[in-house]
Amino acid sequence: MNFLRTNYLIAFGPNVYGIRSASPETSFIKYNENALERFGNLSCWWLHFSYALIKYISPFWICHLLRSIPDYDFQTVSRYFFSAVSICSLVYVSREKVKQRRFLESEPLLQNGSSLNAKFNAVLSWLLANTIGIRLLYPASMSWFHNSVQFHLRQGRLQLFDEFCGIRYKIRDKDGEYIDCMLFDRRDSKSFSNGNILVITCEGNAGFYEIGLPRCPLEANFSVLAWNHPGFGSSTGMPWPKNEQNAIDVVIQFALSKGFKEEDIFIYAWSIGAYPATWAAMNYPNMRGLFLDATFDDVLPLALSIFPSSLSALVKSTVRTYMNLNVAEQLKQYDGPVTFVRRFRDEILSTDHSSLNEQMRSIRTNFLINIFLKNRYPSVFKDDVALEWLSYTPVERAVNFARLEDVAEKLFGSTSASEFVKNDQTMATLTREELLSVVFHSVLCSSISFHNDMPFVNMLFVVCENVSVAL
Repeated sequence: MNFLRTNYLIAFGPNVYGIRSASPETSFIKYNENALERFGNLSCWWLHFSYALIKYISPFWICHLLRSIPDYDFQTVSRYFFSAVSICSLVYVSREKVKQRRFLESEPLLQNGSSLNAKFNAVLSWLLANTIGIRLLYPASMSWFHNSVQFHLRQGRLQLFDEFCGIRYKIRDKDGEYIDCMLFDRRDSKSFSNGNILVITCEGNAGFYEIGLPRCPLEANFSVLAWNHPGFGSSTGMPWPKNEQNAIDVVIQFALSKGFKEEDIFIYAWSIGAYPATWAAMNYPNMRGLFLDATFDDVLPLALSIFPSSLSALVKSTVRTYMNLNVAEQLKQYDGPVTFVRRFRDEILSTDHSSLNEQMRSIRTNFLINIFLKNRYPSVFKDDVALEWLSYTPVERAVNFARLEDVAEKLFGSTSASEFVKNDQTMATLTREELLSVVFHSVLCSSISFHNDMPFVNMLFVVCENVSVAL
């Protein structure tokens, strides 16, 4: 029995990457594989890679294989094939509608043509979302991507074990998917001044915690809980919006079960990681704060800028139905501290690349900050004055700096900026240039101190040109 169990574990058990060390100098000793083990691991890697490659190029080689069959009518079989796929997709998309009697009864009668067209668009949306859509949005969820960085993930994980003494966990969400995470609990150590504050990291669409965000808060002496998106690394599932919500929810519940208070949890998110981060802030309003680095307001404008305009209706339907990552709407529901980092030359988050100035103006971080400020401080940030200021290039800012300073001096007089913005009647009579000077003076002038009774409480706006940011 032991012999069978041993051979089963050899074939299907976990790999050995390191051995716990009794020495205080290092927590792990790297395990050196012998030639047979290296051959077996390499063979398994190639099998996984080949399977993923065959799966993704299957439409091409299946067509080539069918063309090589004698007396094969390609058009006839293609019609049958795509008809079968369309029927199966239609059944899958509408699988829940039969149960919704009220929904069916309340629907107005449609013309046959428009009804068929709507069903066809629904099928196309489902196909687009489940084939290239979700994989373009989260490229690290593809198995070949994971296989290509597996060595670096392993090395990064060992370094986190060795240098920062992290403990790895596998936690299960309410849908049964497993989330790979690592906890660095520093509450009991006097050498870490910020150990009582837990920073939860949320990676980007091609990021893994093994080689991603945790090092920054770890070096700043915080406790850290890092996790991988569903389908990333050793996490199971796919990063659909609902799965992302379940993942961050179970991560926070895990932190609470470890004795951390909600008031001591801070979320540090990069790029698309802002979606689960803002969802968590919306549902856990007592959190200590959010740090949003290089993120966007809504994924739809970014998707529309990538695809041809002829497909805009299909893209909009697909995004809104299956990948509706609306960060700004979730952030509106959170009243706590928020820190933004915007990068002037961010090509990924720009929707207009016709010139450098237009690229800087179209960064979606600008729109996120503008929506956030208008929602939280409507009497100050109205008529998109914040967006206008954010759209200025550095040269334009230098030109307008002196002018806005003069306007602010005449406007405020002997009144402090903190008292001035509290007067709603005065704010309602300001011109656009005067509003812009208030925005400039309040957000970017370091001479103003923000207190709890000010409308700008708990909001820090950071404009960052370099590519590295410290927490």
